[in-house]
Amino acid sequence: MPGHHKINSGYPSRGSRRTKAVEQSQNVHVDSFLACNSKDCTKCKKRINGTPACKIAKCNNCNRSMLIKNCYLDMTVHFNLEKEDKLYSVTAFPKALSAFLQKDVISFKDDTDTFTAELLVLENVAFQLSQSGKPITKINSHTTGSV
Repeated sequence: MPGHHKINSGYPSRGSRRTKAVEQSQNVHVDSFLACNSKDCTKCKKRINGTPACKIAKCNNCNRSMLIKNCYLDMTVHFNLEKEDKLYSVTAFPKALSAFLQKDVISFKDDTDTFTAELLVLENVAFQLSQSGKPITKINSHTTGSV
């Protein structure tokens, strides 16, 4: 469905989550990366640096080394959304995106262009933000008349 992102406007009362209204997504950046596989230290899963040419990577957070082939693959999506001449930069993680799109977004790890195109043509979508206002915690369909 081609079109614009629609997001509810306003800032609900303190302690509740925020939902923003935006006419359209200005741009999207999909970032897939290797993540630590350590199950010690409360499931680290921090970004690690490594290239396919290397066989071993080291996590700077938990100081563990692992084979590249055993690393987790993770992804973040950064949206720049505009409303009333204000730009909002927000981040979505695989859990929220997969729940809304009803597909495993990590499967796009080797084809981020197709995934980016799919995100840019979404219409009537409401993004619920965390307390900090940056990470997206939930994505819902949105009816235009309720803005």
